[in-house]
Amino acid sequence: MIVVYGESSTSAPVYRVFNGTWSSEAAAPASSGQSANFLWVRLRNYPGTDRIMLCASDNSDDLNCAEWTGSLWGSVHEIDNSIEGGGQRVFDISPELSSGSFAVIYDDSNNDYFSFVRCFGQSNCQNGIWESVQTFWSGVDIGTDASWGSLEFDHVENGKFTAVMIDQTNSAGAQWRGRIGCSNSSNSCASDESAASLATASDREYESAAFSYTSIKPNITNISVSSGSIKGGTTITITANGVNDLNNNTLNFYCTTSGAQPVSSNTECTGGNATQSP
Repeated sequence: MIVVYGESSTSAPVYRVFNGTWSSEAAAPASSGQSANFLWVRLRNYPGTDRIMLCASDNSDDLNCAEWTGSLWGSVHEIDNSIEGGGQRVFDISPELSSGSFAVIYDDSNNDYFSFVRCFGQSNCQNGIWESVQTFWSGVDIGTDASWGSLEFDHVENGKFTAVMIDQTNSAGAQWRGRIGCSNSSNSCASDESAASLATASDREYESAAFSYTSIKPNITNISVSSGSIKGGTTITITANGVNDLNNNTLNFYCTTSGAQPVSSNTECTGGNATQSP
């Protein structure tokens, strides 16, 4: 476990690692453009790994990001030096599963839209190499001054995100939703859905809109076999019908004649293809 926090006497965020006990305080990376006055610190883990992306903003409107590899920090990258000020968190991080990357959405000062940028691939993320900044939904007036931004990856469709943005329209805040899609090729991210207005917030000073995906398990409606019975027969073709898995994960069939739980290490059943792509 790792905790990162700002400290008034240092010009970089500091961190501690917990591994049974807490480590001593040490400095996390930050560019020379950042000051000791940190406003927001955000961490996001890449699923199933020790990789964590850190992004921090200060009161000089700088936004910097660096990846924790599990044992050390990679190179820092200044995403922007003029994000929207005012104290709200106008940026967010999300893992990007199609390419083993991270993505950041944020509001540049006085823009009527949010900006989006991705470090393409694990090596680039750790070396502080990010793609060109892209802007989406500039055709709608999200607001000259943003209040909050959040980004969440789709747990079913790799490379897809949903962004929720709140602006400072008048005395309240207009809440917007948009969708972005990326693929496992460089500079491939694009708008996947037009921005849609949700509602007007009761108070723009608070993060009054949020979004989360729910995990969807593959749906297998039945198992059919060529011989009419799974037990017996010289050649049996087993087919899973109604598989609904948008990630295209491989479906595995295992068997055993010993009465034990079938697992991949069983060797009693041989000669066939034990995997099937949905």
